[in-house]
Amino acid sequence: MKKNNLKYNKGAAMMVFVIFLMFSSITVVVGIVTPVMREFQIAKSSFDSKNTYFLSESGVEDALYRLKNNKQIGASETIVLGSASAVTTITTLSASQKQITSLGDTNSYQRKVDMIVNTTVGASFNYGLQAGNGGVTMSGGATING
Repeated sequence: MKKNNLKYNKGAAMMVFVIFLMFSSITVVVGIVTPVMREFQIAKSSFDSKNTYFLSESGVEDALYRLKNNKQIGASETIVLGSASAVTTITTLSASQKQITSLGDTNSYQRKVDMIVNTTVGASFNYGLQAGNGGVTMSGGATING
């Protein structure tokens, strides 16, 4: 009778070992994949946040360029880049000041950039000149003051 019991009990220890090995392998794989996926999400969030900031900054720079060069611009402008967008609004604070605000949005990541522009002050540039023994030759009505 004992010989018949041995006939049916063969492989039970191997089956328990295989199941234990399978659960151990799954635990190791999940332990490796979870932090990798978390880092991937952090990298994607960082990329979307930076993309939103730069798009918002581009909206402010575009509005500033148009204001300084007397180009046509509305009270509100929208820039779209892929799935990201930035809405730029221009508000008049006084006769000589305007506020440019741009709000960027990429996958629910929002960044806001603000700038106050003085519209009456022009840019001035200072040039320097150093002349040697030959002096300076100028044409076309150019003058040197100083």
